[in-house]
Amino acid sequence: MKDRPLIQPIISTSRCRLTQKGRLHMDPARAAPQMASSRRPVQLNPTGRYVLEHCDGLHTVGEVASGLARAWPADESRVVADVLAFLESRRTQGFVEMDDRDD
Repeated sequence: MKDRPLIQPIISTSRCRLTQKGRLHMDPARAAPQMASSRRPVQLNPTGRYVLEHCDGLHTVGEVASGLARAWPADESRVVADVLAFLESRRTQGFVEMDDRDD
């Protein structure tokens, strides 16, 4: 059995970016944002769109969560937990990757 590479968890200081598979575009029929996918498009709500638009390798997950908590008033610790879970899910689907470059 081959050893799998260790996958680092996404944490609040992580910087993520979209993969080619995760690029965003507007669905003209629904006038709603979606992620392109080889199988089928993935529809996004406004908060999901906000998070993914900020997955540019420049913003930390914590910065994205803080901005989201300001834009849609909510408890910031809850928002951080939700953003981390959302990004882990999108990473599992191949839409998001860690940007591990040094600052």
